[in-house]
Amino acid sequence: MSNELDGFEEEPSVEDVKLLPSAGGKSPAAAGKQPIVLIPYDVQEAMWGHALSAPSQEVGGVLIGRVNEGDPTVVTVEVALPAREAQASAVHITFTADSWEHWHRLLDEQYAGRVIVGWYHSHPNHGVFLSAHDTFIQENFFSAPWQVAVVIDPVRNEVGCFGWGGGEIVRMPHDHIAPPLQLFRPTDEALTTARADAGATSARSRAWWLGWGVAIALFIIVVMQTASLGRLSRVRDIREDVQTLRRGVSALQGEVATLRAEVGALRQGPAVAQATPGEWVVWKEGDSFEKIAEDAYGRRELGEVLRAINTLASERGRRPAAGDAVWVPAREALMPPPKPATSAQPGP
Repeated sequence: MSNELDGFEEEPSVEDVKLLPSAGGKSPAAAGKQPIVLIPYDVQEAMWGHALSAPSQEVGGVLIGRVNEGDPTVVTVEVALPAREAQASAVHITFTADSWEHWHRLLDEQYAGRVIVGWYHSHPNHGVFLSAHDTFIQENFFSAPWQVAVVIDPVRNEVGCFGWGGGEIVRMPHDHIAPPLQLFRPTDEALTTARADAGATSARSRAWWLGWGVAIALFIIVVMQTASLGRLSRVRDIREDVQTLRRGVSALQGEVATLRAEVGALRQGPAVAQATPGEWVVWKEGDSFEKIAEDAYGRRELGEVLRAINTLASERGRRPAAGDAVWVPAREALMPPPKPATSAQPGP
């Protein structure tokens, strides 16, 4: 990657950045203030390399480093660890239990004294923002006020950092990130390849629609021929052929409906319930989200999470009635695995 990131400049020293708290010990963290985030160029380069390795689907991982809680709090990112066997598509990513177990083991064995200070993932050709699914991950797995999220679009050549400010997830201002987040040069070979891959994907989509249109045209021609040959002896055979063609067209129409649903999901933002593994549970008389959460996870307090997910998916946010189906995400998609008994604590 070093040859591909010629646009990266020489990294300034911490002293040059002048963002650390003054000497003399830590001062109390100011409530609601955004932290200062230090992301060295080698870490930025690693995240860009991972994003460019799969320009047609999302990839990601966690950020490992140290936290100096003060006024301001300073977060130093030391390494970006990719996710192992993450569940991903072109519009979402979910970290598996294996990924969390791997990261916690590395914290104990190789990065003693460090903590998970945030996460990163790519948005291939979708721009830099946090989707509803991304927001769910940030709120449930990276909720510490100093944990951040870096988003990279390897096709549009965009990057941004999000964090907590005033209890809300906001985009980090440029003067809170050092050194500045770097972009690829538009002429960079790796970026050109990523955009070419994205263009090829779009071309395949157009070809699929063209094929569907040809199939419909053939269907209309066959129907017209059947009407004109109604008095001929082979009308029955032709009608059987038409039925076969109709079944083929029906199958194509089903695929078109699926594609339209996916396009609608991309326009409106991915729905959390559909992007996350889980199951539909029938609401019974006397049920509550807390009771369902206790049955599914053994934790009644997660009922608020289920209520939020199903409120987004319901009509005008109405309360479920008996016989309605509510979405219950799989446990591994909703909660990280238990931390090891020797979980590392933030360093000084």
